Amino acid sequence: MLKSNHQNRFKYSILLIFLLATLRGFAQGDFVAGSIITLERDTVECELLVHKNKRKERKSAYTLITIKDSTSQIRTLNAKQVLGYRKGNKVYKAFRPSSLKTYVEPNGFFALYLVKGKVNLLHTPYWPRQVLGKYLFKKQRERGYNVIDDSFEQRVADADASRSGAQLTDLGRMEMESPEQAFRKFFANYFRDCAVVANKLKMGLHGSSDIEALFKAYNEECR
Repeated sequence: MLKSNHQNRFKYSILLIFLLATLRGFAQGDFVAGSIITLERDTVECELLVHKNKRKERKSAYTLITIKDSTSQIRTLNAKQVLGYRKGNKVYKAFRPSSLKTYVEPNGFFALYLVKGKVNLLHTPYWPRQVLGKYLFKKQRERGYNVIDDSFEQRVADADASRSGAQLTDLGRMEMESPEQAFRKFFANYFRDCAVVANKLKMGLHGSSDIEALFKAYNEECR
């Protein structure tokens, strides 16, 4: 009898510790209204956890979300389990590892929509084994997303060279460009189907410091 009581107290103690740890974890944040898009493309209203610790919230928003459904059940979901989610007025798209050849983490990631329209622009500050974050962008007619570093010091120039390098080699010439010149040249070519935006890039009226405005201009000025 004494042994049975001891075992019961032990079980209750373990359960209490678990509950306290869970409550402590969720006490570090608040749930806000939002929704998830299921793998079946259904939109389900729910509440999502916003961490009070800004650093933790910034990371979890792009890697692992915690939701409370209509039955008050709390679950954590990664980017392989949903197509995207909305937290407050921010909308995130889920990317599976198989959708991008350069991404190696098994559970994928979420990226925040910055611009939506004829061309979409998204951003994630986290990328495996790299310090820099990434911008992801795609026109409606494109099958896959283009990916560039969110620091344009080098990688946009590299991306531009990868597209035009064969032609430059054939012509036997090499141009030295600043990162800003490389950015404008890259996107002037990418947005060549919209003369207004392409010309503004060539004139220096758009640049790397206003990439969101650049994508919005394409959506608004080019039909």
